[in-house]
Amino acid sequence: WQRDGLRVEARDVSLAWQPWSLLQGKLTLNRLTAASVQVDDQRVPSEVSAPPTLLGLPLPVALAAFSVEQLRWTGPTPMTSVTASAITGRYQFDGLQHQLDLLGAQVASGRYSGRAVLTSIGPLLLDASLAGALTTPLPASKTPLPLAFQATARGPLTELLVNRPQPAGRNRRPAPPRVSRPGPRNRCRRPMRAFVIWTWPRCGQTRRKPG
Repeated sequence: WQRDGLRVEARDVSLAWQPWSLLQGKLTLNRLTAASVQVDDQRVPSEVSAPPTLLGLPLPVALAAFSVEQLRWTGPTPMTSVTASAITGRYQFDGLQHQLDLLGAQVASGRYSGRAVLTSIGPLLLDASLAGALTTPLPASKTPLPLAFQATARGPLTELLVNRPQPAGRNRRPAPPRVSRPGPRNRCRRPMRAFVIWTWPRCGQTRRKPG
């Protein structure tokens, strides 16, 4: 499938679902798997439009399990390209909110898992968490440094602005996530809050950075 500079290719796709669930007004899928998914996004960036106020679906959806053995996302620049493998999870939409459970994903030397819940009616509220374990090389050392982190974000989706996480070494603190604050016209709205916790197993140290 391709359109307007966006091309998506999936191979060895397998789907198991329950057709009779449509008679009950919902879509139930037992399993959705793909050996590989390649996304080539060469669309020209356009002006930022107003954030959506509705993200609903025509009917409730329940996907018990999904998996992608290999995912490759290619953007117009190297900074917008990523490769992941062994992606597993589940998803559901109950008519009011979306819930995505990431049971596991391998990106570079890190293994990640997380959960995200997003309301479908504005204001769109996000409740997300992400945990990961990875290793980073140290100068003049053959033994990589193991790191672990936990990140959470809660609040209006439009208030969230987080930098791409960068691994931190023994003597370097990771940059905290940037969270935009509501302007004078939005003072009555609760701002998004984000936290990141990094752990150095060898040093027995933990850093917590509030957003």
